[in-house]
Amino acid sequence: MDNLRGPGDDVETNNLQGRVDNALDGRPRRVGDGPLNELAQSLADACETAALVRVWDALGGSQGATPATWSAVERLHSRGKGRVPDGSIRLPAAATRALAPMRRLHKICKGRRLSVRSVSADAHLARALDWVAAQHAAGRTLNATGGRPRSELAAELQVALRIDKEAARGLVTKLKRKTAL
Repeated sequence: MDNLRGPGDDVETNNLQGRVDNALDGRPRRVGDGPLNELAQSLADACETAALVRVWDALGGSQGATPATWSAVERLHSRGKGRVPDGSIRLPAAATRALAPMRRLHKICKGRRLSVRSVSADAHLARALDWVAAQHAAGRTLNATGGRPRSELAAELQVALRIDKEAARGLVTKLKRKTAL
């Protein structure tokens, strides 16, 4: 994929290299800095994953990302396992040990997905607790130890509370954390 670069791509890479060097120069930045958001989008579009992850940290993570930046990051992540290159931009050495760029990108996107799921589940938590209490009162033992039992319980919650599957999966997590299951 990297060998599909055209003649104008060297200029673009040099431009991105300069912008990344400026962004990672150690100066304090505002969370949600506009130029950093634009740089993150450009890096995602250029498949420069390693540089994107470092700029993401300078940006302030998910709190500083605009919807357009999230869209670009998720587009890069959606290429799939093994299809996201690290990139060719040179980066300063990291002060601490870090995950591989693709792994970190996956964690960023997964965190967003789970956060949305958790917020969605909050709206139904009281009804779910009542449902669990009614099931326990009827003498039923609910099993959500993992894998199939957890999925089956999420499906039951989905039908009983008339909610979507992602909210039901989030509810199982929340109920386990509250030790209701």
